[in-house]
Amino acid sequence: MISWILFLSYCIIFSLGYLQSIDTHVYQFLSSFQNSSLTIYMKIITFFGSTLGIILVCLLCLINDWKIGFMMSIHVAIVAIINQIMKILIARPRPDVLPLVIERGFSFPSAHAMVSFILYGMIAYFFWNKKKIISAMLTVAMLASSAVSALAAEVGESLKVGDYTESAAETQKLIDSRPDIQRPMENLNRGAVAVRMDGYTYISWRWLGTESADTRYNIYRSLTEMSSYGQKINNEPLNATNFTDLFIASDDTQYFIVPVVNGEEQWDKVGAVQLWDNNYMDIPIQKPENNKVNGEEYSYTPGDASVGDLDGDGEYEIVLKWDPSNAKDAAQAGFTGECILDAYKLDGTRLWRINMGPNIRAGAHDTQFMVYDYDCDGKPKLLAVRLTAQSQVTALLSVTQTKTMPL
Repeated sequence: MISWILFLSYCIIFSLGYLQSIDTHVYQFLSSFQNSSLTIYMKIITFFGSTLGIILVCLLCLINDWKIGFMMSIHVAIVAIINQIMKILIARPRPDVLPLVIERGFSFPSAHAMVSFILYGMIAYFFWNKKKIISAMLTVAMLASSAVSALAAEVGESLKVGDYTESAAETQKLIDSRPDIQRPMENLNRGAVAVRMDGYTYISWRWLGTESADTRYNIYRSLTEMSSYGQKINNEPLNATNFTDLFIASDDTQYFIVPVVNGEEQWDKVGAVQLWDNNYMDIPIQKPENNKVNGEEYSYTPGDASVGDLDGDGEYEIVLKWDPSNAKDAAQAGFTGECILDAYKLDGTRLWRINMGPNIRAGAHDTQFMVYDYDCDGKPKLLAVRLTAQSQVTALLSVTQTKTMPL
């Protein structure tokens, strides 16, 4: 009776959308025990609750006592069928994480937990009846471990993800040494955004290339009229670059991301968060005027795009190619309109426009471009091939300068 009450309560909590908060607390609790020894142990325990592990244990029971083994196998099969039916009815998706043990389908109720409780519970019962007390206690211990393993699998990476202490230390050594051969990087900002969703606010930010693998993060929430950073909304420093705040942010809500290194908050590197109403950004662009070639009028549509911090303000800009409506593949004959490249800031400000000229055939195979820091000075460049009679390359050295080089 108690188990049914707990199960129905869980279903009600899930239907009301409060499960995210429970998952977060359970995940943080389990992650506090994370180490390499437990990783190995939990992977072994998880195997004994897997399909292959259950089949092997049932076969061993059949060999030892075919009557008891057959009864156990029938019970396991019935519970497995009931589990799949319940999964379809409840339809709870699995967490969007990357565990060491990959499972498919819905997450609740856990097949590992249900089948393990039936099989190993019956084994413990028969051991107890045969006065094999120690064997019964060991089986119960395995049953409890299987329950923890199943719970961990339901809420996230948990104990199965492993211990990254050693690799984090090695990464930090490389960052601290700063060898001369290290490629200069763009000085990007945190790029943090908070998106208002249905019943919660989703926060995401950038893990910087200059930060070590063991960097953690705290999130603070306040109001715009407040002079302080407000209150911290996560219980423990986050080993992630996203967070779900079970709070609907208003227009005067503001968030701050504070990196944590060796348990100390780095307030000199705090990053403000942009508040979005949608899970996408609208960027206004300026469509070129229609033009004519060989008496044929053509218009423009936006095509390929690439990003780079062109002006060094820590924010990505977008380089966008405008394709004429009469663009043609290289295998097709005929004239095409002029290909145009624009650079836009994320607020829609156009930094520059480059017309590739009349000697260019516009098409997917003819007017390609790249944005990259070719000379490793920390500033991205635009490289576009301009196929002229002399075959030349046009490279944008800065926002305003261009250089033409013969091929």
